[in-house]
Amino acid sequence: MINISKDYGYVLLVAIFLYLAQQLILVIPVLMARRSTKIKAPTLYPRDSEIEKLQLSDEDVDYYLRAQRAHQNNVEVMSVFLPLFLIIGLFKPKKTALGGLVVLIFRIIGGLGYLYKKRELGAVFHLGELYVLFLGFQVVYNLLKKDLSE
Repeated sequence: MINISKDYGYVLLVAIFLYLAQQLILVIPVLMARRSTKIKAPTLYPRDSEIEKLQLSDEDVDYYLRAQRAHQNNVEVMSVFLPLFLIIGLFKPKKTALGGLVVLIFRIIGGLGYLYKKRELGAVFHLGELYVLFLGFQVVYNLLKKDLSE
């Protein structure tokens, strides 16, 4: 039986902010780029024929693609990170929340940096991600060690 600590609230708070970053901070540039380029959903990446039809410049297309890619990359990363983050946080809530906070801050910096051609700024998020994975391995080790001793 898992006893959920009140400190798990920190994990949930960071998870909510990760969600908001995804749904607000990283999607707004995509919406703005769609409006300025007239690239309509569900198109993620416009074909050459669509680019020509819309008479888009290379700069327009580049900006749209960077906005779209920053958002899509975050969707891809969060789809794997968030479930692990929430589960590991049940066992080590404060430390997991701290790792998630590092991920949150640098996913935002990286996403916006990608938009403005400074993509490398966000790579630090991997430190938070690796820390959460390290905590996960500790949890697994302790669970298996406990189980073996019974």
